[in-house]
Amino acid sequence: MNAGRRLRAGALIRLFGDWRPGRGDIASSIEGRITQLVCDGRLSFGTQLPSERDLARELGVSRTTVAAAYDRLRAGGHLETRQGAGSWVAQGDTQASEAATPWYPVGTHDEIDLTQAALPAPTTFFADLLARAAPAANRYSEGHGYYLYGLPELRAAIARRYTDRGVPTTAGQILVTTGAQNALALCLAAILRPGSRVLVEHPTYPNALAAIRRWGGRCVPVDLDPAGWDPERWREAVREARPDFIYCVPDCHNPTGLIMPEDCRARLVDIARLSGAALVVDETLTDLALDEPSPTALSRFARDGMLLLSLGSLSKVFWGGLRVGWMRGPEAFIARAATVKATLDMATPVLDQLIACQVLADLETIVAPRRAHLRANRAALVETIARSIPAWQTATPAGGISAWVRLGAPVATRLSEVSHLCGVAITPGPMFGIDGSFEDYIRLPLTLTNAMLAEAMQRLVRAWIAVRDTRAVKPRSLVGTV
Repeated sequence: MNAGRRLRAGALIRLFGDWRPGRGDIASSIEGRITQLVCDGRLSFGTQLPSERDLARELGVSRTTVAAAYDRLRAGGHLETRQGAGSWVAQGDTQASEAATPWYPVGTHDEIDLTQAALPAPTTFFADLLARAAPAANRYSEGHGYYLYGLPELRAAIARRYTDRGVPTTAGQILVTTGAQNALALCLAAILRPGSRVLVEHPTYPNALAAIRRWGGRCVPVDLDPAGWDPERWREAVREARPDFIYCVPDCHNPTGLIMPEDCRARLVDIARLSGAALVVDETLTDLALDEPSPTALSRFARDGMLLLSLGSLSKVFWGGLRVGWMRGPEAFIARAATVKATLDMATPVLDQLIACQVLADLETIVAPRRAHLRANRAALVETIARSIPAWQTATPAGGISAWVRLGAPVATRLSEVSHLCGVAITPGPMFGIDGSFEDYIRLPLTLTNAMLAEAMQRLVRAWIAVRDTRAVKPRSLVGTV
């Protein structure tokens, strides 16, 4: 059993949304609603459901009705009950695993690869940036090339970036890393103990989940509503799990594209501060808000006595091949993380850092056309899906480089298998969840040209028809693999 949480009856009713018992079989209606919540990841494996008595009281129905719903959930393999211990969401007959399996693009040269939500390097600027970095490269080549904390000018440039966003920062508060994933690994290595509980959004970035497990943490999911973050749900999760570490992606969340509202940011920071947990904020996609200016940095709400660490990177806004990221935090923690970094990769490559200096100097000039490009691609993707597969639901992402697409049936893993045979690689929803959640979703990138998008959707339509026409055969399970 993973580190689940106990759900009170009132909290479950809030998840039900505007659901109301019908005039027919109320038990079946309750069963269907809970099944759907499991399917879309808002009730994750290990979540303990309220007692039959408590749920019946909140719903205003008889206990016998709720008992019948729970019986049907157990019969369907979606609920487990142990006498005296309660009932919780079951893993079911799945291939789900707690193994720290990292996500990596899987497409081949014969496929259209929709697993990669990443932009190519901006060719308009690339050659000029390289030329401007060359003189400094000659200067640094005379030394040893190892700069554990990062090049002084890059640390200063990153610090100015935070200061300009309203978060006064010195170079001493910055550690340059080999991408944001390296920064997260350093945080985890410096903070976690074996068995430490880590609160994560659900869904979230697959390699973050894998890294947490790799460093001995136990992921505790806090489910996102379709509209975003519920501070009360985070408060309940903190109170019950007592985590050492909280990982969140408030800006252009991957995979949903949601942006955390301003008031929610302040409340989440306050919840983390009162809990004593380290709050680690992934800001990799901050500059790719598509409909409004970049949101207020979570660091602006930090208070004395708490550990808030901000992670950033140039891999999404510029190019994945430029492996430069950073961590912002208290100087004492930066020194501690640098000690860990010395045991992992010694230092971030000098040439990459010099190019990063030039990118940061012209960042808005570089990113503005990229945002316009993503907005156009977003509109094309949403319109193409609505026309080609109207059964799918696509909420327009507020930012980032991907869309979180709801299929309307728990077949994401099967669809990814069939899509492969049709010449298109997709990432199924369970990659972004814990214990096989999100079989009702896939993630699609906003990075395809119109011509490539049209061909990709034709192949996806063929795959979807094949999956849809075989759904009369019982699917392997409600949930898939991680």
